Amino acid sequence: MLWLRPDCRQHSDPATGNATYSGAPAPSYFSTLEAMTAEMSTGMSSVAAFAGADGSGGIKGIVPVGQAFLTAVTAGLATRNLYASDALADGLIDLWFNDGTHASVAGSYLSALTTFGSITGLDPARFGAGERAARELGISARDAVLLQRVASVQLGFTNSVPEPGSLALVVLALLGVAGLRRRAAPVQIARG
Repeated sequence: MLWLRPDCRQHSDPATGNATYSGAPAPSYFSTLEAMTAEMSTGMSSVAAFAGADGSGGIKGIVPVGQAFLTAVTAGLATRNLYASDALADGLIDLWFNDGTHASVAGSYLSALTTFGSITGLDPARFGAGERAARELGISARDAVLLQRVASVQLGFTNSVPEPGSLALVVLALLGVAGLRRRAAPVQIARG
């Protein structure tokens, strides 16, 4: 399932690809991200049911990327309106590229996590704050853990998405415990 498309106010120059923005939203068939997600979910379920109707086995499942985007937005972790005056300074994760249609790096990471968990049956939250791909993509450890948790919740591995502040406290506590363990661990010297 594709990710959602927020209220799109950009128009691209077909020759250069440069986006220009207007104050008014472009025409849309959906009044909210929730309405678009519901319609896409219904459509994907119908396609899956139709594909299996001939007895071939059809589609085995739907990767709920669009639902994961909506979960991040409704949990207050991701920016809902990328055109809001405070969108760049709201402290929330930006899931969309500035064209309002394509996924940003963080949105692509959430999509990949959701796909990974759907295909492997493994919980994406297993990666944790030091996950290499997130680090190499420039995603902060905080945001990586939040996005991993969103994918985990969406796929049913975890029950709830943490508040951004509570997650920071948990990460700090874990780092503190790890630091205490290092200090308390006896030093072993190999004898040769």
